[in-house]
Amino acid sequence: MSFVDDKFLPSGNYAIINVGHNRPISFNEEKECLSTSNAEYTWTISLLANKKWTIQGPSEVFVDLSPDADDGDEVVSVKNPPKPHQWAIKRHSSNEQAYIIYSPSQPQLFWSLSHGGEGTALQLSTDHDSKLSLWKFKRIERQPADDETPDPIKQLPSAPVPRPMQLNSGIKNTCLIAIPAGWLTTITSISCGNCINLVRIRRLVNGALEKQDFVSGWDARDEAMMVDGSDSSSLAFPSAEDAYVFVVETYHSTNRARRDPRKLPGLKELSTSLRVVTMSRPNDMKSFPDFQTFTIFDESLDASGQGRTQNAIITIHASIKVAVDLNDPRKPDPGTVNEGYNEELDRPRPNHMDQLLEKYHAIFVVDDSSSMTMNGAWGKAKDAIFQIATEVMQYDTGGIDVYFLNSLLYYDAITNVPGTQGAKSNISDYRKIKPVNIIVLTNSPPSDNPMKVIQSAAKKLHRGLHHPNTVSIQFAQLGNDTHTGKALKKLAEDPSLNMVDAVDSVTPEKLQRGILGGLHPSIRAEIASSSVYYRVFDKGNPIASKQRAYLDDPYLGRIRSKWVAPPYTAGSLRLCLSSMENIDPSKTKLFATLSSSSALADGEPISFKIGEALGISPEEPLVLFSEVTPKDGLKPGTESLRVPPDPNSQITPRIFYYGIYTESGVSVSTLPINKEEVWISQLDFNLIPPPHSVASLVCLISQKEAIKGPSQLYVGKDATTPLSNDHILTDEDGWPGSTVEDHIIFRTLTDSSPQKCTGFPTGRFRIRAAGPPRYYWTSQRYKAAEGNLLCLWAGFSKYSRVSYYNSQVQGFYSVSESVANGVRRSSL
Repeated sequence: MSFVDDKFLPSGNYAIINVGHNRPISFNEEKECLSTSNAEYTWTISLLANKKWTIQGPSEVFVDLSPDADDGDEVVSVKNPPKPHQWAIKRHSSNEQAYIIYSPSQPQLFWSLSHGGEGTALQLSTDHDSKLSLWKFKRIERQPADDETPDPIKQLPSAPVPRPMQLNSGIKNTCLIAIPAGWLTTITSISCGNCINLVRIRRLVNGALEKQDFVSGWDARDEAMMVDGSDSSSLAFPSAEDAYVFVVETYHSTNRARRDPRKLPGLKELSTSLRVVTMSRPNDMKSFPDFQTFTIFDESLDASGQGRTQNAIITIHASIKVAVDLNDPRKPDPGTVNEGYNEELDRPRPNHMDQLLEKYHAIFVVDDSSSMTMNGAWGKAKDAIFQIATEVMQYDTGGIDVYFLNSLLYYDAITNVPGTQGAKSNISDYRKIKPVNIIVLTNSPPSDNPMKVIQSAAKKLHRGLHHPNTVSIQFAQLGNDTHTGKALKKLAEDPSLNMVDAVDSVTPEKLQRGILGGLHPSIRAEIASSSVYYRVFDKGNPIASKQRAYLDDPYLGRIRSKWVAPPYTAGSLRLCLSSMENIDPSKTKLFATLSSSSALADGEPISFKIGEALGISPEEPLVLFSEVTPKDGLKPGTESLRVPPDPNSQITPRIFYYGIYTESGVSVSTLPINKEEVWISQLDFNLIPPPHSVASLVCLISQKEAIKGPSQLYVGKDATTPLSNDHILTDEDGWPGSTVEDHIIFRTLTDSSPQKCTGFPTGRFRIRAAGPPRYYWTSQRYKAAEGNLLCLWAGFSKYSRVSYYNSQVQGFYSVSESVANGVRRSSL
């Protein structure tokens, strides 16, 4: 008798035999239960991609577990379940051919056989070390019946698969699509028509079965089907080392009595007329990666039995793997990191939890603030960690660490890489240090500034010459709060935080997929350092960029670092940015940040390497300062150099508020924030020209409000003296005017000094003499000609209009459109 001893039991047909009693387990069809028998019974056991197993007896009957199962209860079965129960089958440490079987949802209950007599029912027990709870698996070569259709998932063409192709399944409701090695695949549902639908997707990769269902009910008429158990209408499948076959099984029903599409396979409600339309990459698109698209139509007779309806249900889009593998990090350049590091840091991230828990040091940080009591967030966190803990139990790994956000242990966990202190001197010890994966579970936006903390930790690792993949951080969102999602996404997309990733709307299953789907920090940094962000200013205003990074932010530009000509200096970068913005380069200066007080020298070396690049983050862009207005349009030769802008900026505007005041009190702003506080307006701190001085801010507000003349800035309601013009505004402790209540006071001053009129505008005016209200006019006896005398006149007719004064030379002349007693006014 030959028993398997694999760490992970392969898919196949097996007899399941109890070690303690040496008795096989069979399915009693009469009682519909699992019990002992003398004959070996054939069970179909499938290893799934998540390294769990389904156990199937007769056709469409699966071994199941009651939701309220307890010690001593029987193991049950269910026919045609929407989702077969998944079991953990773990090799026992005492015997390589012996296994324990338990449910990940109730890991304290194990298959057990209390007695060896004929017909003894299979029970659950909490004793996992007893031989009564150990099982052996004997492989059985099962011969299919003459009328049995072989499973098409194992079908492959005899010749190699050079590109995706459709295969003949011989089954009416099944399509087979062969995918070559190294091709990525996306499957998307389109519509579901006037029926309920189920489309089952299966593939077999490295002996593991992957299965997903698209479903739609009557309430989703004319809408896309959704992946069962999620809110997504698409599935993404990574490439495989060997070719494989997608099995697409389609079911639909127009019978209104059918309610649950998951039950359609058992009811034999098949789609009987499938049509597949394929599209290849056109010859004139060879600059694009090769691709093949299959659109599957479910065609059937309409209700009258006459015409046909065409229901496009699924697209399968396969594309060849691009040259850059987002999961395959490059080795660091020699001399840039300490020698003797863990070689795991140079390998792709694990694609399964057993590998991650074995090779990485997993640290969970749980938010224990008051917000976690809302919407069941605390329970979700507990369930997520519980499921990870069951994985630890299954794989015999070194375990996980759990910290709480408001505990002092949290700070130790993220500021010290475990084992790095003093390990560099001993290469053998340094090599043993595992990569650290920190997972933060929270349901609310950060109340402080984690960005600066993470940046500081990243710089510390960089200065210590630690491998860039030593630490990775993943923020996992509990729930669907929009503000939380945006805040965590902002952290993940900030290029300066290349060690940070985010997982949306956590369930235990999504958490595992998110952890495994993260990118290495070195790869994230390489992607980020390929872009350079910058803003353009003239003496007082931000200038809209011609290389816009975001559609909703006209002032932030972005170029590719590869566009800059070597040698890489501040001067070569300044020349490149000037060219992209069509500005005379002799009239530009380059500043490292928005708050820089002096420009970079042209000869200063710069780098686009990881951790050293300038302008790597949209939050901290370079500044191109121009003394002239950019020319219209793009500079000839740069028209094809475009980075497609992203739709929405993730930058949080640094809004500050200011109020307009004169010596006598508040004055109306040109763009007030509301109808009640008409003297208060707002601006973005990012739009202040460098350096962020009081003089720069006064200039910006004056131009926005069309105010000319001297002004002063006061910060704080109790301020008694204005800020000096050379004072630099910072946001270390919150920038000034960050709230409406604490708005900056912008106070205009009256210029009482006499002003000379150096030029007179063209128009029609009254000219008033100093002193009494008398006005000059031309007598009717004289024409308005050069050299003629002007007369004084004290009154105006009832048709005269109200006069007003020019603000520039107030007190010297008045401006009006009225007519004085019908006398023609002179044009000056």
